[in-house]
Amino acid sequence: MKKNIFFGLIFLIFLGCAMNPALIGPPKKVYLKPFDNLTVHYSLHGILTDYTKDEFLRDSYLTVVSENDAEYIVSGEIFTYELRPISYSLDNRVESYELFIETKIRVFDKINNVQILEETILGNDIYFTKDGNSLETRSNTELEKETQDRILEYMSRDITRKVVYAKREV
Repeated sequence: MKKNIFFGLIFLIFLGCAMNPALIGPPKKVYLKPFDNLTVHYSLHGILTDYTKDEFLRDSYLTVVSENDAEYIVSGEIFTYELRPISYSLDNRVESYELFIETKIRVFDKINNVQILEETILGNDIYFTKDGNSLETRSNTELEKETQDRILEYMSRDITRKVVYAKREV
């Protein structure tokens, strides 16, 4: 009985490791190209690139290297920035907005000379304007900027997770 439990546990540990590509082999050597910005909001690409590079540096399964030393090249572009009003006051002022940012990322495997991932990532969040929150002291522009930063930070975490789990063609 104890022998079966022991082998069962060993099997589950082995299966867990086999299904988790991040635990197999050394860290991935990646180069992060600066993101392209196809929107009219000029600073988005720089912020997303910085947040993503910081996330890459924090992740123990990724090593950030120069383009020449990289096994993988990560690139992408921000192609949607949309601010949608979602609630109005009785005097027809916008009380809250939902902000949408869409990014496409690509992971290119330099060793096998093939693209192994292309995916669109959507980030969104809601914020209340000064008109929608009587206690708010910041401007609507500051509130939008904070929401924008929050979305880009979440997107950088999602991008990092996708790069870690991107599988190399064998």
